[in-house]
Amino acid sequence: MHCDRAQEFFSDYLERTLDRPMTAALEGHLSSCLVCREELEALQDIVLALDSVPEVTPPVDGAWDVMRRLRNVRAEQLEAERRKAPTFLEWLRSLSPLSVGMGASLATLIIGGTLLFAGLGNTRMGIIPVPGSATASNVPDVPAVQVAYGQVTPAGQQQVLIGLTPVVDLPDAQVRLEGASLPLNWEAKGSLARARRVDLPPVELSRMSPAEAVRLTVECPTLHKQYRYLLVVPLGERKADPVTVFANNLPLEEGLRRLAPYLSRPVVVDGSLDGAVNLAYGEMPVRRCLDDLAGQVNAKVSEDGTGVYRVVSSTNR
Repeated sequence: MHCDRAQEFFSDYLERTLDRPMTAALEGHLSSCLVCREELEALQDIVLALDSVPEVTPPVDGAWDVMRRLRNVRAEQLEAERRKAPTFLEWLRSLSPLSVGMGASLATLIIGGTLLFAGLGNTRMGIIPVPGSATASNVPDVPAVQVAYGQVTPAGQQQVLIGLTPVVDLPDAQVRLEGASLPLNWEAKGSLARARRVDLPPVELSRMSPAEAVRLTVECPTLHKQYRYLLVVPLGERKADPVTVFANNLPLEEGLRRLAPYLSRPVVVDGSLDGAVNLAYGEMPVRRCLDDLAGQVNAKVSEDGTGVYRVVSSTNR
């Protein structure tokens, strides 16, 4: 047996999975080959060293932490590429007339898009902490939801930053973002650690719309827990107060979307609230309109110093 052939069986020999005839042949070679004996001894030392390494249990929020770090690295890469890229005018001057036409068509498609996901950017406009709300009752274990406006992308999209901070460990949690009227369907699974903030991918909303609504669901089957939220986000330029709006028999979500352009901040709604509302507001202050709208579905509006309106069931306050 040659050395090259013998070394192919070292791993099986150490694991004692080599058949008897091949074992006898390998041991016969080892008895007369010093080089192969030293190679086998070195490999055996490595196997013993690896067996002595203790097992390490990963942290419960390890997956989310890795995702956050990867998004930050990607954001830094994109920012570096953006700084190296030529300005729009420089790029436009370099194009042929045909390319200019194609570029204009592409820009139209991008601006007309309703949603994009991107890595979490480093530039933020103060994160606003917002207490969460559960579907059944306002219990102490409800995760806190943070909502803030991020940067405006070159395509004219407004970034909305959403964060979660659980107050208890949520093993194997399922987090979903869904667009009420948008092609948005994002989902991730992983354990959430108590008091550790998790940043969701930024949602990019078209500023061509006066307001958009996003549904957020946090579910923990292990603990039989589910938390639902409706986030109504004003976009574009704010309309002047007082409010003049008339509409009948609208779903709560649509009623809030009609009122949102007059608001200067997002609205976080208890996901259990539902029902039809009527908007009959002529020259009425926006806060009175919001209170009236909430009252029609047996809810209350609060401002707890976070800069965000929170709408919760009157029975859960």
